[in-house]
Amino acid sequence: MTLDLISFDLDGTLVDTADEIVEAAQRTLDHFGLPRQPPHAVVALIGHGTRALMAGVLARVERDVPSLHVSI
Repeated sequence: MTLDLISFDLDGTLVDTADEIVEAAQRTLDHFGLPRQPPHAVVALIGHGTRALMAGVLARVERDVPSLHVSI
């Protein structure tokens, strides 16, 4: 079998991968013992790259847990 084209849908325009992206962010929070965030809040951060997504998620965590200081 020969492939003539390989396509990567990294921003969700062809396939809705929001649920998987949200779960990946939530598992990252779990790994570091941080509280999961509401799925709608994570979805709102999708579309500007992984760094921006996690920076936004961590900013929410820091706002919810004032004693926590997060830096990326």
